[in-house]
This record gives sequence, structure tokens and C-alpha cells, in this order.
Amino acid sequence: MIICKIIKPQSYIRTAVFTCAHSFVYKKRSPESDIYLTYLLKCRPLRQYNKEELRAFSKPFLIQQIKTIQPKFIVCLGDTVVQVMVDDKEAHVKNLRGSWHVVLGYSCILIK
Repeated sequence: MIICKIIKPQSYIRTAVFTCAHSFVYKKRSPESDIYLTYLLKCRPLRQYNKEELRAFSKPFLIQQIKTIQPKFIVCLGDTVVQVMVDDKEAHVKNLRGSWHVVLGYSCILIK
């Protein structure tokens, strides 16, 4: 399961999936159908929004989605996703990447 911050244009999605897929899936010769891409924010804001409120609103939906999918591992893309998933506003990928972590009982790797 790959978790991105927010819904973006298709070109970004393909790049994000390819980057993670190449590192974790294609090297192991697994089919692309083994990848599940989801987003931290469950709606795409059209104008300014309260970031903390939207993240708090979206997190329960993401947790339910993770429990439903039951992934073998989770890939968190970016600081925002990492901060929400580890419940630490000061967490940064650059300080945590390079090792596996446990998030909601699932193995998790942090990228970007």
C-alpha cells in the first residue's frame, strides 16, 4: 500500500507509483496489481483549507482503509503522511528513512 498526501494530476500519480513500484515490487517481479495507491486526504480542496482539520477528518477513513486492505507493508510518501501516520508533527522523512517502522501494526517504510 502506497500512501500519498493528496490527489494530484495523473502524471504525478504515475511517477509516484513507478518510483515505489520499481523499488519494492518490480525488483521482486510482482505484478502491478499488488500495488494499492491511496491518499491521506480523502478529498481534494479547491481553495484554502485548515490543514490540521482536514488531516484529522481524513485519518479515520485512512485507518479503516488500511484495516480493510491489510497490506503486507505500507509506503508513506512525504513528511505530511509520515507526521500523520506516526502522530508526531515534528517527524521528518529525512530523519526516519532507511529503516522499517511499525504503523498500526503494519511494517512501514518512509520515502521522499
